[in-house]
Amino acid sequence: MIETSQLRNQLEEIGFTKYEIKILIDLYVNGSGKADEIGDRCEINLSRVYENLDILSRKGFITSSNGRPRVYYPENPQIAIENLIAMENQKHDELLDKFKKNANSLVELIEPLYIDKHTQIAKEELLNSCGTLEEAEAITIKLIKEAKKEICIITHVFNWFNLVETHLLEAKNRNCTIKIITNSTLSDNSIISKLEKMDVEVKFLGDVEIKTRGTLTDMSSVIFVIWVNEVPFEGNPRKIYKPQYTTNQGMVDIFQSYFNYLWEKT
Repeated sequence: MIETSQLRNQLEEIGFTKYEIKILIDLYVNGSGKADEIGDRCEINLSRVYENLDILSRKGFITSSNGRPRVYYPENPQIAIENLIAMENQKHDELLDKFKKNANSLVELIEPLYIDKHTQIAKEELLNSCGTLEEAEAITIKLIKEAKKEICIITHVFNWFNLVETHLLEAKNRNCTIKIITNSTLSDNSIISKLEKMDVEVKFLGDVEIKTRGTLTDMSSVIFVIWVNEVPFEGNPRKIYKPQYTTNQGMVDIFQSYFNYLWEKT
């Protein structure tokens, strides 16, 4: 039996044990063999021969006949290496998945400690409350008057159009883009007609209840009102939470994304 040191070393480099190497070289040199024949040729006891034949079979380097006693054959080297690489890739993927899972668990444990020592709570409020609806309307007018590029308005019913009509027209004359989302069934046709003449883009949400009234300008400021109850009940007026105003970019982005979603939806 020919066992070159180069072949043995190469097999060792890719993880084969000394018994696997002996058996594998034997089969490639002799072409085939029964377990007892291989054991005699390699001077390995039979139980260890079977053990290593099983390992080599799982690695994809040998095949065997279906008869009794089985005859073992070496696999085509190119196919055998491809089988081995596929098996190693699977083992690597499993180890990597396990590593990632453990690493993510580690982050979950450590991150609160890191955040606690490296994060400061800003004293500034995200939102500024308006004491009255009139105060909110004044801020709305101010935002519209100062807008340079875009004004986005969402409102269930645009019954406050007269408060901002002149300012919207002035904004259009400044080449501002104006987009309005409102409810089609409750919108005043005369208001819609005026908006269309002003070349304002208007979209309707049909019968969908809009629970927010808000004005966004230049993707940098927003003022909004959110309803407490959707419709008046027992003769009581519709209730709203205090109007809120902010220039915090994170909060503005949230409302801008909500507006854009509704705009694309209609």
